Amino acid sequence: MAEDVVFPEAFRKSKGFTERAMAAVLNGQVEALRLRQQVIGPEHILLALLQPRESVLALDLLARLEVTPETIREAVLARAERGSGTLDLELMKQGKLTPAGEQALEIARDEAHQFGCPHVSTPYLLLGLLLQESLASEVLRELGVHPELVRSIIAENPLA
Repeated sequence: MAEDVVFPEAFRKSKGFTERAMAAVLNGQVEALRLRQQVIGPEHILLALLQPRESVLALDLLARLEVTPETIREAVLARAERGSGTLDLELMKQGKLTPAGEQALEIARDEAHQFGCPHVSTPYLLLGLLLQESLASEVLRELGVHPELVRSIIAENPLA
């Protein structure tokens, strides 16, 4: 029965997100797995957001700021912690978010609403990642991606 279906936490937390933004959050689980981590953090969502098929709008925004996905990926991977030991596959299936990952999604939702947008697209997700303290926000800021710049680009087309 449909009510017996258990959705990963990441899926439940990304309600109200566009299909592409939701895919980026869910694909954060793949990025976490690559780093042998069991929960999805902002750095995993950021790495997933760099995939062209998922994040056309966010990647366009980064291109306008002259920051490449490759540069971001290299910087994150150079500093990201790698897990060790055996992964708990049952825990992985739950798609749990770190507190910072949850905070990034909430901030993205708040930012979209402040712009009058009824849904959270990938640029708002990028903004949410920037506006909380994590490896993802540190890397983005070091590369010149700042909240006020992202907001100004979003303001040109807030419903994107």
